[in-house]
Amino acid sequence: FMLFFYRFALKIEPSKYAKVLRYSGLLAMIFAFLVSTPWHDTMTTLACLFAFVALTIISYSLFQSKLAGLKVFTLWCMGILLVNNFVYYTTYYLEYLAILQKVSFVLLTTWMLALDYLTKSSDFV
Repeated sequence: FMLFFYRFALKIEPSKYAKVLRYSGLLAMIFAFLVSTPWHDTMTTLACLFAFVALTIISYSLFQSKLAGLKVFTLWCMGILLVNNFVYYTTYYLEYLAILQKVSFVLLTTWMLALDYLTKSSDFV
């Protein structure tokens, strides 16, 4: 996943947000990797924070393009992530968190692959 943020930042390179995307995505993935340590809660919060920054930049770039299908898919991904974070941080409906995490992982992985392989730099000019 780290490679995705680097590669996508190259697609929006003239943008002033490309560098922020590259580093926030990298930090999000490093913190996500560290979730399995004793600092689970802190790493989860930091990963979510930096991922939110990266996903906001990607969404902003995407919504300025003409890629209608990916715009809809982006809304679905952001929605499931918001629900996932709501359940995690509020503990409401906590019994559904495991399934939400799996659905989030599948949706986000598909979204990232689509953005990486189905888009090109000229889509974001």
